[in-house]
Amino acid sequence: MRVILSPEQTDINSHKHIPDIKMFNSEVLDSECTDLICENFISTFYFDEIQSVIRLIVSKMRINSLLTIQEIDNRILSRRSYIEELELEQINKLLFTTRRKSILTSDKIASCIGDNMKLENIHYDDTSCLAVMKYRRVS
Repeated sequence: MRVILSPEQTDINSHKHIPDIKMFNSEVLDSECTDLICENFISTFYFDEIQSVIRLIVSKMRINSLLTIQEIDNRILSRRSYIEELELEQINKLLFTTRRKSILTSDKIASCIGDNMKLENIHYDDTSCLAVMKYRRVS
């Protein structure tokens, strides 16, 4: 099963769109996902919930499946706002156009990923302030 977790509707038609964690937990069996994309999804939870949300997401993945996490990285956002590359209006659009409840960094996300996942790739996009991480489930 190919799933995209996103609070907003996406243009990705190859994956089943699921907008919230309750629906994800009820519609997707353990070890059922072969490809899972989290698009600005993890930050819709409070900071102290992040680790348990990531554990639930990983539990739905098969061995050798791919997890892609796309989130705004606070380090990029902070750097760009500090050197005045971003206007206040742009910062507000980045942070508050979704149901965001936490601000994250790629390091925080990585610290919540278990030993059963291997980081394959990470890409930082300065223009959108996004970090895109790709993990493969190894056990």
